[in-house]
Amino acid sequence: MTASCRKNAAFTLVELLVVIAILAILMSLLLPAVNTVRESMRRAQCKSNLDEIGKAVSAHVLTQGHFPSSGWGYMYDGDPDRGFGARQCGGWIYNILPYMGYDQIHDIAKGQSNQNKYKQPGGGQDGAHPRHDLPDPPQAERLSVD
Repeated sequence: MTASCRKNAAFTLVELLVVIAILAILMSLLLPAVNTVRESMRRAQCKSNLDEIGKAVSAHVLTQGHFPSSGWGYMYDGDPDRGFGARQCGGWIYNILPYMGYDQIHDIAKGQSNQNKYKQPGGGQDGAHPRHDLPDPPQAERLSVD
C-alpha cells in the first residue's frame, strides 16, 4: 500500500476548532437559563426568609400581646433578663429570635451579671445563625431618548 492511499484517522485542526465553536455557542445559550434559575432560587429563599420573619412576629404578637419593641437604639445589645417590653434594650430582631428557633442566641447571657453579659464572645454574631439576605433588585432597563 502506498502512502497516498492511506487515510489519516486523526482530527484536523479545522475540525477541532469547529467542535470548540459549536460547544461555545451551546454554552452561551445555556448560561442565561442557568442564571435565571439561580435568580429564581434566590427569590424563593428570600420569600422563605421573609415568611419565617413574618411568622415569628405573629407568634410574638400572639404570645406577648404586642409587636416586638424597637429597642433603645442601634448602640444597645439585647438583654435576655429584661423581657420583651419597653425595658428591653434590644431591637425587634433580637425580640423575635426565640420565635425563629434561635433561643440559644437570645439567651446567651441569661442570668449573668451586667459585667459578664458584655464579655460574651461574639455576642451571637459568630456565625451561629444564617443571614437573611434579600436578592439584588432587578436591573432597570435604561430607556434612551433619541
